[in-house]
Amino acid sequence: MRYRFFGERGFPPDAIRQLGIGPVYTLITARFVREVRAGEKLTLTYQLTGLSLSGKRWKVHHDILKSNGKKAVGLDIEGVVLDLGTRAPTAPPPTFLAVFHQIPRSADFEEMPERYRPD
Repeated sequence: MRYRFFGERGFPPDAIRQLGIGPVYTLITARFVREVRAGEKLTLTYQLTGLSLSGKRWKVHHDILKSNGKKAVGLDIEGVVLDLGTRAPTAPPPTFLAVFHQIPRSADFEEMPERYRPD
């Protein structure tokens, strides 16, 4: 869903690689609530729950909903934008960062620090 969202806004995977960057997941948390059967139709939501000012760090939330509207899975994903040459977190170009600002924000959206600080 995230790749489709960015692709529809001018940044398919090949265009992202040409920028010399790539989104990398640093943490994925899944909460499984209900069973999903093979072939079942599902709806995915997409919300931005956090972003650093430079766009180097980001967090998103997805709910996977069954056809009856009940939540089957909640996903929280944190990540960084990685410079593919140096393999270090980097701020994305302004045009790419602008797409992050188009993602619907959650009610609990937070501005993230630029650097990761483990607990």
